[in-house]
Amino acid sequence: MAKPKQSLTFTGTSKAFSFLDDRLFAYSGAVAIDNNETAVIESQTGKGYTIAQFTPVYFDTSSTDDVAYKVYFNNVQVYGTVVNGATSETPFTSTHLVIPPLTLVKVSAYNRTDTSTLNLGAIITGRIY
Repeated sequence: MAKPKQSLTFTGTSKAFSFLDDRLFAYSGAVAIDNNETAVIESQTGKGYTIAQFTPVYFDTSSTDDVAYKVYFNNVQVYGTVVNGATSETPFTSTHLVIPPLTLVKVSAYNRTDTSTLNLGAIITGRIY
């Protein structure tokens, strides 16, 4: 079976997926987020299915605030996790995802503890089949 032909679209930190041959990746970079759910990654997959790893990123290293992360496929939540403070949970364990073809993937985060603003993000890396 021929590998899917993708083009490199990475231009730095971004909410969108970048593709290189049969690989998919997104690095959100630090996004300032308070207690309102905010997208850190939001992008569409292609025609193949993807085996991916999702990793939440808590850029603030001294905060004890709890952060909630949600993963959506086509606006349906398929995964959620809470990171209980940056001082005790870093580094975070990756979660494996099987992403169907032509799926809108959104990762969002918010501060569960209070209204203070935190620097949060996410990483998704995977292989397209």
